[in-house]
Amino acid sequence: MVSHRCRLMVREALSKLGPHDVLVDLGVVEIRQDLTDEQLQQLKERLLLIGLQLLDDKRSILIEKIRTISLAKERRKVHRLIL
Repeated sequence: MVSHRCRLMVREALSKLGPHDVLVDLGVVEIRQDLTDEQLQQLKERLLLIGLQLLDDKRSILIEKIRTISLAKERRKVHRLIL
């Protein structure tokens, strides 16, 4: 399953930065400790290597959430037409 594999890859990228209290869910990573600027940059680079992008500003996060909701609505319309 893709989502499970992505979560494992994200957990692995985070574990290389050291022990952190994290919650990894599909599309969301919650780190309950502060990362240094260097650790944050390393995480961004590791995520890019596995094809993921770190959104760390509120505007980008909001845009991605809207995009995700819009795509989900479009998929439901397509499924309704096919049925």
